[in-house]
Amino acid sequence: MAGAEAGAVERAVVLCGFMGVGKSSIGKRLARTLHRDFVDSDELVVAQLGRSIPALFDAGEEERFRAAEAEVIAEVVHRRPPVVLALGGGALGNVTTRELLLAEALLVHLDQPFEELAPALPSLRIGRPLLARRSEDEIRELFEERRALYAVAPISVRVARHGVAAAAAEVLAALGASGAPPVA
Repeated sequence: MAGAEAGAVERAVVLCGFMGVGKSSIGKRLARTLHRDFVDSDELVVAQLGRSIPALFDAGEEERFRAAEAEVIAEVVHRRPPVVLALGGGALGNVTTRELLLAEALLVHLDQPFEELAPALPSLRIGRPLLARRSEDEIRELFEERRALYAVAPISVRVARHGVAAAAAEVLAALGASGAPPVA
């Protein structure tokens, strides 16, 4: 590191946002650019519990999923070297997780208006138990509830439908402008 970046503490870059906004796609691109590992919290929870998210939710085990999610996130945020982490859409609903990420990570909200996500709802419902059985109005309500949680992120990037590379570049620019450069 050089200049002002030399004193910066390396922290995980954590992407939050609603289901389907592109956290995993953008996160993978961002991780390649930053020469970091990419981690998806949902994938780690599934591996830890040995069951898919729909299977867990169908069995009434959302609470078990959320507890494992909080544990996984706490572990990943402290990995060295730091990673790029994509959160599940509801991870910030856990107060302890939210406070941890605000204190020890670079939390970035990938923001997109509901009107831009709505056309993708049929495909978004596949494999996402919180969307599968809800009407569009109910999904909009969940979107608004979650968006209020995501608003705590000190960095917010409006994700446009210009592609993954452009969105990752916008996140990099926002990280640099935040005064907390994530690169070593």
